[in-house]
Order: sequence, then structure tokens, then C-alpha cells
Amino acid sequence: MSELIIASNKPAASQKEVRGIRITSSADTSKAAQKYADQLQHEFMELLYKPMAQADIKVAGRFSSLINELRFMVSMTANNVEAGR
Repeated sequence: MSELIIASNKPAASQKEVRGIRITSSADTSKAAQKYADQLQHEFMELLYKPMAQADIKVAGRFSSLINELRFMVSMTANNVEAGR
């Protein structure tokens, strides 16, 4: 499949807002990612963990573990961005 993509002559916006989250820098992006990861963990625990654990405790544990690892990595990235690394 081939597509023709025509670029606009309009300048690219330097700021983007997605659902109230301002993204103008890597610091903003990492903070937004941190909020999303926290929300994902909260909603997983509130809505999905119990039914998933009833079906297969190992799968529920693995999903919980992956979400916690994601939250940790996003947190470390945010810290590194703030420190200028």
C-alpha cells in the first residue's frame, strides 16, 4: 500500500495540549506519562485485578507487576529529565 502525504506549509506548533495536559518539553511529557501510569495502576486495581485473579492469579500478578515496573521507569525518567540527564 502506498500513500501520498502532502506536507503543509504551516509551521508546526511548539505546544500541544491533550485532554488538559500541556506538552511543550520532555519534562511535561514525562510528568504526563507519570500521571497516566498512576491512573492505569489505580484503575487496574479497582476494576480488573479481582476478576482477573479469580480467572488466573499468575496473569493478574504479572499485569500488576508490569504496571508497577512501568510506574517506576516513568518516575525515574521524570527524575532524570528534571535533573537534566
